[in-house]
Formats: sequence, structure tokens, C-alpha cells
Amino acid sequence: REGGRTVIIPLRGNKYINVPTEAALAEDPNLHTTAILSQPSADAWSYHYFHWDISQQLSFNHKWGDHFFSVVAAYEAEKKVNRTMSVQGDGTIGDDKIQTTKGVTLDIENTLNNLTSYAFDSWLVRAQYSWKGRYMDSASIRGDRSSRFGSSNRMGIFPAASIGWRMSDEPFMRKATWITDLKLRASVGQTGNAQIGNYDWLALYGSSPIYMGDGNSVVNQVYPKQIQNADLGWEKNTQCNFGVDATLWQGLLGLTADAYYSKTTNMLFE
Repeated sequence: REGGRTVIIPLRGNKYINVPTEAALAEDPNLHTTAILSQPSADAWSYHYFHWDISQQLSFNHKWGDHFFSVVAAYEAEKKVNRTMSVQGDGTIGDDKIQTTKGVTLDIENTLNNLTSYAFDSWLVRAQYSWKGRYMDSASIRGDRSSRFGSSNRMGIFPAASIGWRMSDEPFMRKATWITDLKLRASVGQTGNAQIGNYDWLALYGSSPIYMGDGNSVVNQVYPKQIQNADLGWEKNTQCNFGVDATLWQGLLGLTADAYYSKTTNMLFE
């Protein structure tokens, strides 16, 4: 957390005017006609940042004979809050102009009041099995929830599965002594993307002053800035992969080849 505040508030009436002293008037009688207004200012600044996250993991591994089995369960949650306020005043002319926040009588520039927050939580369950390191398979399911989406689509479910076969351990490959290791693998799975603004699904409004033309009257207008999209949800990428890993001549040469297909749905744009 950080914060700072410096405030100098101008007063009303003649406090604004730099009135010449009697000695200055005696030296220059016309000085009263050139008396100038002072330049008071008002400045306030504060910044607040809050971030917490929690991560938990539970794992189980067991091996019996040629079989190996493992399970992992994990949970993670995160929240961020940013709050910023900044007001920078300027010199006033005439009487006190810092009167109200509803009109342009405020002679203030660079005003800013901002509050943003974001929350995310995720869980994962994954199971793996292997027999002699020759046949391998893995399956997982992941759930992610983000505050950046509409209330009906905040949760995304992303499954994945993979299999592997170490062909070089098969009896029919023993005569191929020049092949040290040869593994075939295949996988399919989904991932999600939530890289958008924190409030892109909400209906937002903006405001701006309208000058009425008489020099002083101002009316604040409110206009739609963003259309609500309660159905906004996760961008999903589905990918299938087929690969070969080979080590030849006791590590003298290594080869890796992959072929994959990827498809993205519900793409997010800003």
C-alpha cells in the first residue's frame, strides 16, 4: 500500500490578490492598477494496490511391480485490486472557484479516480499410469473461473489426454541395435484464454460536459460507452498432436518430429 497527500486550498475574497505594500505604493503610485491575482493550487494523490493468491497441491504416487500410478489435485485462487485517486489544481481567477464537482466552476486539471479489480480461481485433477515405462497414458481435467466474463459463463472446463508407446522396448525391436530409444506419442487437449479487460462484459457509460453557449452554463451528458455482453465467455483452443522421439546409435543422433492440428473458438477481441 502506498499513499501521499498534499493539499493547499485557496481562500475567498481579497486573499487572492497580491496587494502592494505601502512602501511599494510610495515608490510607484500606479502599482495598485497592476495588482495581480495569486495562483493558489489544490493537489491530492493516493494509490492503493492489493493482491493475494493461494495455491494448494495434493499428490499421490504408488508403484507396485511394473506398474506406476500417480494422481495430482491442485487449487489456486487470486485477486487483485487497484485504486488510484489524483487531483491536480491550478491557479484561480477572481473569487473561489473550487465550489462544486458538478460543473466547470472547478478550475482543476488532470483529475483521476480509478478503481479496478480482478478475481480468478482454478482447480486441476490429473492421473498418470505407466507399465514398465513402455505404455504410458495421462488424463486431466481443469476448471478455470474468471470475473472478466458474464455471470453465466465465468467457468471454463478444459480436458486433456495423452498416450505414449516406447516401441524400442518391444521384443521385436531388439535386433535393431542402432535404435537406442524410440517413442510414439499422441495427445489432445483444450486450453482457455481470458486476456481481456476486467469489465468488457458490462454495460458502461461515460460522461462529458456540454457548454450551453452563454459562457457559463454547463450540463453534463451521459452516453453509452460499452454495450453489455452477458454471454461473453472463454476463448478455447483445441489441439491434437502426434509425435515421434528417437535416439540413434547410443545418442549420436537424436530426432523429434511433431504434427499437430489446432482450432480456436469463441475468439476474444478488444
